[in-house]
Amino acid sequence: MINLIKVELYKLKTSKTFLAVIFLSVLQSILCPIIFSQTMTGKQVLITVFETQDVIGFFMLVGLFTAFYIADEFSSKYIKNLIVYGHRRRDILMAKIIVYYIGITIISLISPILITIINTFINGYGEAITLNTLMFIIRVFMLMLLVYIGLSSIAVLIAVICKNSTLVIISLIVLDSINRFGLAFAIRNSIVDLIYSNIIFGQKVNAVAEKLSILQGTKVIVISLITIAVSIFLSIYFFEKADIR
Repeated sequence: MINLIKVELYKLKTSKTFLAVIFLSVLQSILCPIIFSQTMTGKQVLITVFETQDVIGFFMLVGLFTAFYIADEFSSKYIKNLIVYGHRRRDILMAKIIVYYIGITIISLISPILITIINTFINGYGEAITLNTLMFIIRVFMLMLLVYIGLSSIAVLIAVICKNSTLVIISLIVLDSINRFGLAFAIRNSIVDLIYSNIIFGQKVNAVAEKLSILQGTKVIVISLITIAVSIFLSIYFFEKADIR
């Protein structure tokens, strides 16, 4: 398992797709303050970026990364070779998922960090930097990271089921479209809003809230962890049942 993780870390560092996604994230981080948020403070843009990141390209970046880091391993026969060499399927997938989460952490947080730093440098943070300020920043980043990993876990499940990079990208584009429609419809319909408030796609509202109760924070954590656990369990199940050729 440790050796598998080391191999996956090396592949992540040398992945052209991963580097390209990071480049796009950095480019977005530079352009957003210039084009959209010249007058926003660091705190305002921190909240805004996290509120909107999943509808301004996050799924596209995650889709590219997932397609080429996980789904492509099936078509390239890499995973088949690992199985032939005697590695357990569960270990193969878990090693890949662990390193995948490292990649997702970098991809999902690089834009909020850079954009917040740029806007804080230009317009200030918007309030005095106190211990409460730092706690708020840490809390938002930790909760949103959980949400992003939860969303990305669904992408892993799709990749394991599809085993094809093109199908993964198409599936995530469809999922992205459904999410956009659902978010818009939730504003007008209380039933849809109730559904969204209890699934991973609706947790960013609480995660970035300035005033967050213990119950709301716990809800974000629990729903994210359940999504991650169920997605991993199903991914392992389908991977172990799959006919790898």
